[in-house]
Amino acid sequence: MFADNAQVVDEAGLHRRMFIVRESLRARAADESAAFKPRAYGNLLYFFFPSSMILVQRDHAQLTRIEPLAPGRTVLREIALIPGSITSEKARTHWDHNVEIYRAALGEDYAQMESIQAGLASGANAALSFGCFESALARFNQQLDAELARSS
Repeated sequence: MFADNAQVVDEAGLHRRMFIVRESLRARAADESAAFKPRAYGNLLYFFFPSSMILVQRDHAQLTRIEPLAPGRTVLREIALIPGSITSEKARTHWDHNVEIYRAALGEDYAQMESIQAGLASGANAALSFGCFESALARFNQQLDAELARSS
């Protein structure tokens, strides 16, 4: 669904906006006459430092807030932001399915995060490196370190 390693990242202080490119953008390249509508060709992700995100999709958005409770323990709060009231069972099914897709996609990421956290707790690695396509994550860690140092 999404182009590998294709995104645009803009920063505004500690916050950022990312445009995650869909494969459908390739087909658009052949038709430059149509007006460009970002939501048709990718997802917009607004990240508010330190731990809130809004993922804007074609017809709705998802708000996620990450709340660290203790080392190794975090709560995720999610809200689906839809364009109107749910007035039928068909609409309820549609929006419930969208939430399931969102949770399944991020569930893969969350499982990876748990595994990484367990590895970090072992003390086996003195340092970790981000891949070249994970610049937003590396930047977040730099900003977090700076904010923690500033507040201590």
